[in-house]
Amino acid sequence: MSRHIQDKSTIRPLSWVDARSRLRLLLKSYLQESTNISKKEETPEDSIREKESLLSQWVTRDLDLYCGALMLSTVIFILACFSLKERHDGVGEGPLEPGASLGVYRSQVTAGFFLVVGSIVSIWTVHRRRFLCQNDGENAKKREISKFLRAWECMEGKASADSAETNTGNIDIPLELAGTALTDIYPVYRRNGVRKASKASWKRIPSLLMAEGDLIALQIGDVAPADCVFVSNPEKQMEAGERITLQTFDQSLDDVISRLPKGRTTLEPDSEHLLSMCNKMQIFRVLKAPLAKFIRPSYGKSRPSQIVRQLKAIRKCLAVAAPVLLILTAGIVFSRPGIVSGNLSLILPLPLLASVGVLPVVGPAFMFFLEVLGTARILRTIHPFSSTSLDEKFQAESFFRSRLLLQYVVVTGLSRLSLWKYADRIVHFYRRFYPDRSGGSDVFKLVRVPPASINLLEKLGIATVFALVDDELACEPHAIPQQLLIPSGKGLKLLDLCPTFDEDSDDETGSARGRTVDSDSDSEGGESTFHSTLRRKVLRRPLLRARKAKQHDSENETDGTDATSLDVQFEDPLWWQFLPSLKCIGLSCLLMEKTKIPTEIPHTSTNPNADDYESCELDGAESALVKLLCTERRSYQFRSLAECIGFSTEPNALGSVGDISPFVERLRLHILSNGLFKERLKSDAHERSSGQSRWWGVIRPDSTSVIVEDKRSNAYQLLTVGDPLVVTNLCNEAWQGETSTILPLAAQDRNTILETSKNWKLADLDVAAFGYSPVPRTLESRLSQEKVQNPSYLLDCGQPGQSVLKGKSASEEWGLVRNQIFLGVLGSLVVPRREIHKLLSTLGDAGVRFVYFSPRNMRRQKELASQMGIDVAWNCAISLRALASGEEDPHRMVSNYADWDINAKLPHGVEDVRKHLKEVDNVPLLVSLFTDATKATTKDMVDIFQEYHETAITVGLSHLPWNNEIFSTADIAVGIDILTDITDTLPAAWGEGGEASMTRNHVLPSELEFVCAIASHSCAFRFQGASSLSHLPEILEQGRAALEAVTAAARVPPKNDQTVVFPSRNEGVRLYRTMLLKALLPAIFPQLMHLIVFGELMLEMEPALIEMRCPSASSWVDVVRCDSLEEYSGPARISAGVIVFALFVFCNIVVSTSFVRRFELITDYPPWRDNKIVIWALVIGVLITIVYVILAVDEAASGSQLPWYFYALSVLIPLPCLVWNEWCKREEAKQERRADKLRRLQFETRLGAWSPR
Repeated sequence: MSRHIQDKSTIRPLSWVDARSRLRLLLKSYLQESTNISKKEETPEDSIREKESLLSQWVTRDLDLYCGALMLSTVIFILACFSLKERHDGVGEGPLEPGASLGVYRSQVTAGFFLVVGSIVSIWTVHRRRFLCQNDGENAKKREISKFLRAWECMEGKASADSAETNTGNIDIPLELAGTALTDIYPVYRRNGVRKASKASWKRIPSLLMAEGDLIALQIGDVAPADCVFVSNPEKQMEAGERITLQTFDQSLDDVISRLPKGRTTLEPDSEHLLSMCNKMQIFRVLKAPLAKFIRPSYGKSRPSQIVRQLKAIRKCLAVAAPVLLILTAGIVFSRPGIVSGNLSLILPLPLLASVGVLPVVGPAFMFFLEVLGTARILRTIHPFSSTSLDEKFQAESFFRSRLLLQYVVVTGLSRLSLWKYADRIVHFYRRFYPDRSGGSDVFKLVRVPPASINLLEKLGIATVFALVDDELACEPHAIPQQLLIPSGKGLKLLDLCPTFDEDSDDETGSARGRTVDSDSDSEGGESTFHSTLRRKVLRRPLLRARKAKQHDSENETDGTDATSLDVQFEDPLWWQFLPSLKCIGLSCLLMEKTKIPTEIPHTSTNPNADDYESCELDGAESALVKLLCTERRSYQFRSLAECIGFSTEPNALGSVGDISPFVERLRLHILSNGLFKERLKSDAHERSSGQSRWWGVIRPDSTSVIVEDKRSNAYQLLTVGDPLVVTNLCNEAWQGETSTILPLAAQDRNTILETSKNWKLADLDVAAFGYSPVPRTLESRLSQEKVQNPSYLLDCGQPGQSVLKGKSASEEWGLVRNQIFLGVLGSLVVPRREIHKLLSTLGDAGVRFVYFSPRNMRRQKELASQMGIDVAWNCAISLRALASGEEDPHRMVSNYADWDINAKLPHGVEDVRKHLKEVDNVPLLVSLFTDATKATTKDMVDIFQEYHETAITVGLSHLPWNNEIFSTADIAVGIDILTDITDTLPAAWGEGGEASMTRNHVLPSELEFVCAIASHSCAFRFQGASSLSHLPEILEQGRAALEAVTAAARVPPKNDQTVVFPSRNEGVRLYRTMLLKALLPAIFPQLMHLIVFGELMLEMEPALIEMRCPSASSWVDVVRCDSLEEYSGPARISAGVIVFALFVFCNIVVSTSFVRRFELITDYPPWRDNKIVIWALVIGVLITIVYVILAVDEAASGSQLPWYFYALSVLIPLPCLVWNEWCKREEAKQERRADKLRRLQFETRLGAWSPR
């Protein structure tokens, strides 16, 4: 629909109230429309079902349940009722001629009733679960939306209740998000009040909270979060997902550069050129809310696991066996002479029972209970690290854990039956029932039950690929110093730094270190003298993770990010010899960070005539945006280096801030280089370094100079930190601290510095050079008398190659930064998170391949991958950026001995990967690092993994809507919530009033919670904090233990080939054969015992009949051999059948202890070792069997009528059955171990050394 965009003078931003109202209307309309949709679109599973065989359709449509289990159970129940009625009328009365005791027919009626009820419950369970699997994706979204709308209504109610009172005690601290557009956090311009003349300000919010009409700021390299229009050019519209380039603004690089001031100038505080220097930042208006597109119905594919296909195959086999047994049993029974004239009440149910015995009467309900119990155990495991706050001491109590498991069993059962509304009521009931323990905390905030369609319990144990798709989860939020290059008497000196080690935890990551290949052997050593010394220090010994809890000045340290720094130390024990050179560097590091403007503090636009206008002007929005972009972000590697050198900010004799107390900042000068600006505009997303990503969305000066006054001497000093190219251009001398001399900076040293810095940047190091200069007395008077804008931005658009020292047309501020002394260059590297090391080690032992998708190119990602423990020796990485025909990748990794990309012939791009897998070998499936990845190519690679039978687990940020397709494609997805961590820093009084009002001019915690929940609705789990990555192996272990696909952590799970039910035909035959063999002895031995019981009971209960028909019978052997008793069907035979049936049940109860573990012997792993409930189940089962015998046998029968050896055999018979089952298990385990060794061999084979082709 065509829209009229206002001109610059009538641009009016939305207020926070208006934006929330529009989002609410959008969500309510979605709920209303979704309830009116009754017909579901055809899914791929529906088309596949049409191609199935008749038997498969019979099972798929549950006809074996309807026509088999339910119908036959109903017939059995009706026959039992008629038999009981006729038995009440008299013995032998009626067509069925019932002659047994009343207890037998009562047990028949009871058994028939439970069969009918079990069939109905199974059918209802299967129907409800199948309905849930078809709609759980939409149900999850609707549930989160309804929950969010209820929270809004609750806040409105509190706001209206508080409006009549004075809320003077409420604390309103705005939630400031520290993310960037790369992490889906965009600046939005909104009014702070409802009135049109209210002032407006820029705030950063997630894209899903944008409303139609919002003003947002985007720069070159950003991806449009929604359909939007360029405010300054209404004809220029962008679609959601489109990347902004220079062509978006119909400009070229020369056009942008030509509009900048010539020469070396000083920019005004609100200059529009500052917007241009921030990658051409411009204002856009949102045409359609991103949430409207995101919540549209989407149907992801669901791949059944191999065990599900095997169970379906067994079910089809039993569906065929049921009518065969019915016909065969009926033929055998009714072929006996005189059977029709006998007791039909016991004969007629026999064929029906034989058929029902193999039909899924209670099997689906039992499997449903196992799934609910297994899922509940997994949810209880992840509960501690998925809640925002948890009392660990309370969590450790066994009572709490048992009650928590019960809660999850109830909630999971209701959720699986599509009764999630009742699940919510259960949660509220427990919160109200335990107010003393749950009040105000999230201990009882249960984890959301995963969707049923992902088959969590079946797939979690057979996961073969673990994919990490976001950089923020793989890397620490801040860099640590790695190398320092300083001038010395013998030329440039390189000092290596490493983290401070914790000697007590050397074994923590020993396995990860053991498998790691050092990157030094194939690094770009030939290109630079100093780059060859860059080593993987982190993996040598674990980092000291006990962070210092320092109390910094609140004005200087409040920046919304992790304010902790890693302790580092120099590797050279003689580093103190260079202390004179290092002192000035350390002072520069501390003073540079001391007075930085805190990150993400928005500045309200100032319009002196705002009350006279009906709307805010675009100029005011741009002015406020400039102030937002000029906020500085801290570089914590500087503080780490200063503390390593010996500086301290703790209170001492010098003052409250330690060693820097005597220094007072007078002026801060930021230099913006035209040459580096060109490089940033030319670079693509895959060339962006990790340092640039952290500074994305704000202006990162190419150099920053701080002029401070030393109160002790009243002297002024200038300290500079910035890009080596800029700093060396400002310096004409170098400081050699060893000899306390200042010498000219030689051209050779200058070239070496620049070359080394370039190589460090290619290795993704954040490079910073240091300069120093005393401020002359003439300039000191100017600083003390004149009012100089602080901070000031200096723009360098001078001629290429022209030194700043020789520039005569520069502004006066440029004179302050000339003639500096070079101090050194620092290279800092972003290291992997501590959780990654442990995760890789555990996944490798479990046979799960770790895969990392990085947005950066190969050369930038190589060192980080090496530190993570990924093999970077050969065939290490594949670029997902497609190359044109004949194009070469300039960013490929180059080794000392060969070009990896050429010799290994690794593919580039997803299509080349598919072609390589089809025509060459399987190396792309063995690679653990994929570079130049985008969300689209990552999703395609997950598809490829699944096409080649891998079961993929993907882990990503939960608040990124771009991850939704990846989450939906993967077999199991895990969302990591790092967005709501900021709510933990709020004071307790904040929630009393801040959350209760919908008029707050900032993002609310409930809104952050909603964004994370709705964006990760297709995830199985959503964890709290990046540190929860270390708990993922526990989830895999729970999945394997619950599934019993693989019970040992060191085993490798099988592939999930959708075209194969069993890996080999012999395996399927072995499975059916083993099932038959295990059931053979428990079925034969009770039949043999029937001869003893029947003979002894006949001698005791029917002596007259024995004397008449078998006069020579003196023992049970003679009775059995007597042909005259073939047609006997009296109480002795019935009682013998009851006792033998009880013996059969007892034998199976004992043998069932061998079924708990499929491959481990019961002598090695007793089932009651881990779960004492097994013993109680055995005892209860035996007691129920004894009660059944007492109620069902004839009144004339008694236990004393049976000989002593019957009881001895009854106790001993289960033992050979148990031994037989253990022997069958041993043979089955032997085959499994052989297959596992083959899978382990394939998993651990080096890349390229094995290929199926």
